[in-house]
Parts: sequence; structure tokens; C-alpha cells
Amino acid sequence: MDDIDPASGYDYSRRSYDRVRASWVDLVRQHGASPFYEVRDIESVRERWAEKRPDFLEGDDWLAAGLDEHHQFIAGLGRPCRKTDCLVHEPELWRLIQEDKRATSTPTVDELLDLMGISE
Repeated sequence: MDDIDPASGYDYSRRSYDRVRASWVDLVRQHGASPFYEVRDIESVRERWAEKRPDFLEGDDWLAAGLDEHHQFIAGLGRPCRKTDCLVHEPELWRLIQEDKRATSTPTVDELLDLMGISE
């Protein structure tokens, strides 16, 4: 009962966190991640978890996990990804993300847009 937020009714248990994380990682695995959609949505969801259970997020990068799985998934299909702005298939962005694994998190949406030469 301690894991239920009385104001919202949301379940902030470890089990709930693991289910939410697995869902986002699987979505990115299958469909890739655009800085305009999935990346922002993941950031938003993680911010809500960080408010309630920051200990769960420590060292756990959902986007990097999903992108790793997506890269392998698409390679196994033998055809290109159909998402034109997928981070995995932008070679320079993918290289930067791979290098950034030694850091604590994946680049932010704004950093990715800057790298892509896109201004909002």
C-alpha cells in the first residue's frame, strides 16, 4: 500500500516500474525512437518516476536499452527501419550515443536536435 500515491492512485512499486520500463524498451525495440516523439515521451515518464522513486532510475537508461535492442532487431530483419528520423539510423547520432554510454545518460532531446542541425 505504501507504493500507491494517494493523490493520483498510481502504483509506484518496483513491479510497476519494471512493467513500464519493459513496455517502453519494447516499443523502441520494435519501432525505433524519434527525438520528436518517443524520446520526449520517455523523458516525461522518467521525470514522473524520478519524482517518486529516483532510486529505481539510478543507472537505468531506458532509451539506450531500447536503442540497443532496436539496432539488433532491425539488423535481424534484413531491411531498413521505416522510421525516417530514428536515432539508430542516423550514423553520427548513433556514434555519439554509443560514446555517451560511459556517461550517466543518453543525450537530451535538445542535444539530439542540435546534433541533427534542427532548431525548434
